[in-house]
Amino acid sequence: MQEYVRFLFSCAPEEMEILSAALFSLDCAGITETALGAYEAFFAHEELTIAAVREFLHERAVRYTAEPVENRDWNAEWKKSFAPFYFTIETVVRPGWTPNTLSCKREIIIEPKMTFGTGTHESTQICGALLERHAHGARSLLDIGTGTGILPILAHKLGMRDITAFDTDPLSADNAPENFQLNHCADIKLFIGDIDALRAGFFADLVSINIIFSVTAPLLPLLKTMATQGIIFSGILAEERETFVALLEKQGMKLKEEITLHEWFGGIAVHA
Repeated sequence: MQEYVRFLFSCAPEEMEILSAALFSLDCAGITETALGAYEAFFAHEELTIAAVREFLHERAVRYTAEPVENRDWNAEWKKSFAPFYFTIETVVRPGWTPNTLSCKREIIIEPKMTFGTGTHESTQICGALLERHAHGARSLLDIGTGTGILPILAHKLGMRDITAFDTDPLSADNAPENFQLNHCADIKLFIGDIDALRAGFFADLVSINIIFSVTAPLLPLLKTMATQGIIFSGILAEERETFVALLEKQGMKLKEEITLHEWFGGIAVHA
């Protein structure tokens, strides 16, 4: 029987996206968040794997504890905790195996994969709320860092039909199309490639991006040229708001609307 090791650690929310991607690249079997806000990552008890994880966490200066645990299907355990929830005021997200019991205008079905979020993160919900409010009059969307494809699916349900989902992670090529099929929007185009590939001539009425400041900020000149109506953004810490807004203004853009949810800031920027 396969044995596992549980790594228990804490980190800032903005670091978790990068950490989780790296941990899954080291063959992580699953990651869960505890009730106290810490994280548990599970790995097969193999000497080389465990050594690599310890080295990675040490290099990132992440304090952790590690202990052997009983054999379980950690992905299945995580799925048990995924119940229908309000992604926005009007939209409910649910897994395919659970019927929706919440009142809503629309629902999105997601087949959860632990590599990507399911829409529970505040920064994703900020983008969802802004997309609902500003989709009217927009015909096309480019979503950068699509993951499960939740934002393109919402755009499709809001009436858009020219939608491109972009990600640098090849795993999105498996998960996003599955979710597009579940939501009857298989006509959404998915593009997997390097960030530089975006310079090949992508254009859309709206561009959405839910990625941390250090990634989004250098892309602003490019995003401005791609978005004919506006950029919907999130993944920016509230404490980074002033710096980010100044960068937008430097690009000749201004905030049309902004939302702060807990420590996260997002908004829609339009041409000034």
